[in-house]
Amino acid sequence: MYLNDTCPHSTPQQPSKNQIFFHLKDKPYYSVEELRDWIELHYGVIYQSKQSYYDMLKEAGLSWHQTQTINEERDEDKVMLKREEIKKKLEEQQAEIIAGEVIVFAEDECHLLSDDTTGYVWGRRNQRIEIPIENPNDRQTYYGALNLYNKDFFSLPYDRGNGENTVLFIQHLQALNKDKKLIIAIIYRLWNFSTHPSEKFIVINNYFYRRIESC
Repeated sequence: MYLNDTCPHSTPQQPSKNQIFFHLKDKPYYSVEELRDWIELHYGVIYQSKQSYYDMLKEAGLSWHQTQTINEERDEDKVMLKREEIKKKLEEQQAEIIAGEVIVFAEDECHLLSDDTTGYVWGRRNQRIEIPIENPNDRQTYYGALNLYNKDFFSLPYDRGNGENTVLFIQHLQALNKDKKLIIAIIYRLWNFSTHPSEKFIVINNYFYRRIESC
């Protein structure tokens, strides 16, 4: 049998390393459950220990990864064109930026959940590590803006992320930079942002570029 493990099902043909590796060779990612089901379906074998499946995946050249989300509607060619357009606009105002008359910010937001405090830590063997949390769904939103010239960073907490709070945060930036012209690159999804008719946006797929004149 492949690996030293106990199998409760008897079968005339045990899966070999080569058979398993051939099955996994073109898989960009795979789970232990998928591998277990595939082996059981084709060979009638179920390993009692998950470590056997971990070892198979590892020997097949797979490693443990954290998954990441992507936007399938994102068009990289259009994004690059818009980036060049923004780069050109900034270069045209480089003297004003250096003089401090125009300030360029990159703005984004993040959401922290109470449950984010849980994770992996080093602790004593055979002891549970418990973190007291009343409601794991409690969340705190932070808006932040980075001055792309001098690298100053500003952040404020809000009760949630929405168009209203985004405008409030931008107004806060305006108040901190009176008599200045602001260029704000907002990293934000279009369908979550409440726009105003008087505001003009250059859309970069799910990115924005906006120039705000001083009040």
